[in-house]
Amino acid sequence: MAWSSEDGAHEGHVGMLFPDGALGSGWQGRTVLVDLDPDGRQLEVEGWEYRPEADVIGWIPACSCGWRGHAWTRSPEPWDTDLDHRIAYSRDSHIPETVEDGPIYDEWHRHVAPVDALTGLGALAAAHAEAGRRLNEAVATARAGGASWAQIGAAVGITRQSAHERWAHRETHTA
Repeated sequence: MAWSSEDGAHEGHVGMLFPDGALGSGWQGRTVLVDLDPDGRQLEVEGWEYRPEADVIGWIPACSCGWRGHAWTRSPEPWDTDLDHRIAYSRDSHIPETVEDGPIYDEWHRHVAPVDALTGLGALAAAHAEAGRRLNEAVATARAGGASWAQIGAAVGITRQSAHERWAHRETHTA
C-alpha cells in the first residue's frame, strides 16, 4: 500500500527490511523484489533483485523524498509481539495490516503533516484576498449609495471609527 501527501510530492510506503538495510517493495511467489536502496529511494532496474521472503527482518516506513521512519522488527512467533517496542508477528514477509494501517501510517502522516498543512494555505490566502477585494467593493458601493460609516461599521461588526479608518482613504482612489 502507498500513501500520497495532499500536494502529491510525497509518496509513503512500507519497505520490507533486510539485514543489509535494503528495502523490498513487492513479491513474486515467495521472494521479495528489492528495488529500493537503504534510504528508500528507487534503484535503477539493473539493481533490482529478488530475495527470499524468509530473509525479511522487519519493515520500515519510507517516503519518496528519502525520509525513513522507525524500523519494526519481524517476529516469527506470535507471542513475541510487542507493538510498544515495534515488534510484530508475521509468518511471512507481509506486515500485519493493523501495524501498516495504524502506527506506521501514523508515523508517515506526521512526516507529511507540515506539507499537507501548507497545501491549503495558498488557496485560503487567495480566497481571503478575494473576499477582501469584494468587501472593499461592497463598502464603496454602500458609501456611493449614501450609507454612513456607522451603518457600514455595524454591518461588518466594527465601530464607525474603525470603518472610517479602514475604508475612507479608498473613496478618493476609487472616484
